[in-house]
Amino acid sequence: MKKKLRYFPRYFLITLIDLLFFHGFLLANTTGKVRIIHSISSHFSGELATVLISMLPIFELRGGIPVSIQFFHLPVATAVFLSIIGNLIPVIFLLLFWEWLAGILSKNKKIKIWIDKLQGASLKRGKVIEDYKELGLMLFVAIPLPVTGAWTGSLVAVLLGLSFWKSFLFIFLGVCIASVVVTSLTLLGKLGAIIATLVLLSLLVISIIKIIIDRNGRNENT
Repeated sequence: MKKKLRYFPRYFLITLIDLLFFHGFLLANTTGKVRIIHSISSHFSGELATVLISMLPIFELRGGIPVSIQFFHLPVATAVFLSIIGNLIPVIFLLLFWEWLAGILSKNKKIKIWIDKLQGASLKRGKVIEDYKELGLMLFVAIPLPVTGAWTGSLVAVLLGLSFWKSFLFIFLGVCIASVVVTSLTLLGKLGAIIATLVLLSLLVISIIKIIIDRNGRNENT
């Protein structure tokens, strides 16, 4: 447990440093992403486009909020609400149907190789979820970096056999925290990155305290 506890703050401090110094990726205008945004926005209203963009694994909420505020010029509250909804829609389907879908697709050898690689990479990225279950799941989703998010968190939750309702609840909480982080980055730039970092650091401290309390409680019961 002590080894895991040492790993826990190190993992999140590294990701927080990434968030502070590389927050520009949230608004990066790569050619492929811009084409997708323009394609979606040309066929749908700004509100529906925000939901659809937030559903995509390459964007999720970390792309939906900046695009809806800066590109579609939606009110902040509307942008955040629609992005959260969009980000959660695929979570429900992944938690309920991924095992069934993977089983069917794995009948094809080439697709099975891809699925095995996807699941292996997801488990490697989601080590904090394996160690801390639902709490780790929430924190994993809350940090809006390319290797984290609701899509990967949902997949890892399924692979680890976590319950649907607990997984959905903690992913929802993580998505809400991520929305605060991404909105701060979108509206306030570097100042927003500092605010977001402070929020996540506070969450990290609270989580570590909870882990220590739970560990001491288990020790007293043994």
